[in-house]
Amino acid sequence: MSAPPRIPFPVVDEVSRHCAQEAEPETVHIEVHLPGRLDPDRLRKSFTEALLRHPRILMREARGPWYRRRYEWELTEGPDVEVVTFAPPGAASLRDARTRALTEAPPLTASPPVRLEVVPGAARSGDPATTGPA
Repeated sequence: MSAPPRIPFPVVDEVSRHCAQEAEPETVHIEVHLPGRLDPDRLRKSFTEALLRHPRILMREARGPWYRRRYEWELTEGPDVEVVTFAPPGAASLRDARTRALTEAPPLTASPPVRLEVVPGAARSGDPATTGPA
């Protein structure tokens, strides 16, 4: 079996990696509010298929000694981890999911470096996610 292809980190990734701190995770948080209920199996299948159609997203930080000069991405054939999770229902589930999205960055050592979390329940009026700036 041959080693997975490797791609050197672009400058932006390299700088970001050197500046990474667990206390200040670098995350991107996007919320999409949909009406109705989602079918968990169909969503998992669709999201995984989308990842497979864009193989450059299926990558992880390649292992190497701590003193290496450059970091590299290692392309993978599929996700290393479950990328779609479903939060438990509850009054605080949306708030808790937002907190996780902003405080827990996916590890760069597991492919892909993106995750999708589904939060059940409709947004309520007055929710900051559904109201515009004051």
